Amino acid sequence: MLRTRAIALVAILVLLLAGFGLMGCSSDDDAAEETATTTEESATEESPGTEADGAIVGTWENADAASYPSITFVADGTGMISDIDGEEAAMEWTIEDDYLEITLEYDGMTETTGGGFFWNEEGSEFSWDADGTYTKVE
Repeated sequence: MLRTRAIALVAILVLLLAGFGLMGCSSDDDAAEETATTTEESATEESPGTEADGAIVGTWENADAASYPSITFVADGTGMISDIDGEEAAMEWTIEDDYLEITLEYDGMTETTGGGFFWNEEGSEFSWDADGTYTKVE
């Protein structure tokens, strides 16, 4: 009986050691496959510089705007925006999932505004639900 217990204990120890040994092993191929998968995923995600981002670069005006009748978008995600009183402010902008977000900087304060957005007429107009339809002037 003592011999049976000793054999069972040795067998359990061997199995545990084999299990730990397998967990500690890794293949360089696994790391390479993981890197390739990550690279493919990041290449398929929408990133800055997409067609919509590039087409919006320039100056846009909206004669019927409630807040911002003129907006200038620069390719690096910055720009200038003017309000209905003619006051200009520096801004940063992003477009993600058809949502235009603008962060204004004026008088030492920051304000963020945004809304759904879509193109009309091959990029010569865009509609922004935060302030109406804009026409490209530059």
